[in-house]
Amino acid sequence: MSHEVDLRVNRHTLDTDLENIPNEILVWTRQAIADLETSQRAENALKHEEARLSIDIRTNPINYGMPKVTEDTVKALIQVQQSYIDAQNACLAAKSELLASRAVVDALEVKRSSLKYLAELSIAGYLGSTTVQPRGVKS
Repeated sequence: MSHEVDLRVNRHTLDTDLENIPNEILVWTRQAIADLETSQRAENALKHEEARLSIDIRTNPINYGMPKVTEDTVKALIQVQQSYIDAQNACLAAKSELLASRAVVDALEVKRSSLKYLAELSIAGYLGSTTVQPRGVKS
């Protein structure tokens, strides 16, 4: 899912923006929840792959070119296995998606707050605009 959202605050579209913002926040919160689940599954898959490789290396060290197995060699061998690297990359990608979704939710909350305060200022009549005062030219 693309994490691009319109965060502009426009006083001319306050009514529609205020109506739409709760739904946008809901959609992105649901996306963040889905991304959290994906991230947790990826972390679990990484732990599972690490355990599987650890057992396999300890059971069949010759298959990994090691006649003798030590704790350090097991850890080192796990780190260089392609299946472990792939699981690590999937975990990092899932965490990245989660962080991006959370950032969108946070940005939308800031937009909601900005819209709220802009609406309050508008209702109170405090929206200022700059005007150019005509000046006479002295001769």
